[in-house]
Amino acid sequence: MSAEPPEILYHATSPKAASMIVESGLKPMGRQYVHLSVDIATAKQVGSRKSAEPEIMLIRAREAHSEGVCFYIGNEHVWLADNIPPKFIQE
Repeated sequence: MSAEPPEILYHATSPKAASMIVESGLKPMGRQYVHLSVDIATAKQVGSRKSAEPEIMLIRAREAHSEGVCFYIGNEHVWLADNIPPKFIQE
């Protein structure tokens, strides 16, 4: 069931992937959903699987939700989304 997310969520990725994400948005890429973290520490922990120095991206989640992006509660540290258009992403 979809839910209203916090104002800001975070996503960490490799620096190489970050430039593509800024241009084309976040997509599940073989997973069912895009995974977003509630804080920078959790995002860094998740992103360290992809890069020794992950790049943290700020997601304007509440704004995205108000414009029709669906969000789902994963657990206390993770939110899920179908996709995140680039206009809601900041490096």
